[in-house]
Amino acid sequence: MARSIRVNLSAARSTMSLPYWQADTSRYPLITVYLVGAEEGQQPDVESLPRIAEGLIAKGEKVVVVYDLTGSNPDARRRQFLVTWLRKNRQELSRCVVASAIVAPTAFHRGILVATFWFIKPLRPVEIFGDRTAATNWAIVQGHRAGLSGLAK
Repeated sequence: MARSIRVNLSAARSTMSLPYWQADTSRYPLITVYLVGAEEGQQPDVESLPRIAEGLIAKGEKVVVVYDLTGSNPDARRRQFLVTWLRKNRQELSRCVVASAIVAPTAFHRGILVATFWFIKPLRPVEIFGDRTAATNWAIVQGHRAGLSGLAK
C-alpha cells in the first residue's frame, strides 16, 4: 500500500495560479518531484520546492527522491533562494533522503546543477540524468543499497 507525505501546497496553488512543484508518493519510499502548471517562461512558486523538502524532513522516514526539472527555467532569484535553503537545511535533508536523482533535460539545467554543487556539496549520493526513467531506476538501486523496502521498478 502506498503511503503519502502530506505537504501543504495550497498556498502555492492559490497565489495567482502560479506553477508549483508536486511530490508523487505513489511509489513510496520513492518520491518523484515534478513541476505542475508551467507554461513557457512562467516561474513556479519559489517556496513550493522547499515546502516539499520540509515535509520530508518533518516525516523523518528514509526515502529516495527523483527531482524532474523538465519544464523549469529558474531565474537567478530562485537559484539563490534554493542555494540558501540547501545550505541551511542540507544536514536535516540528508537524514531522510538517502539518494537524489535529478532529471536535467537540457544543458542549461545541467549547468545550473554544476554551479549549485560548487556552493553546496551533497552529503548523500546525487546523480544527474537526461530522462526520468534512468533517474528512477538509479534511485531504486540506491534505495535498495540503503536497505529501503517496498521499492519496485
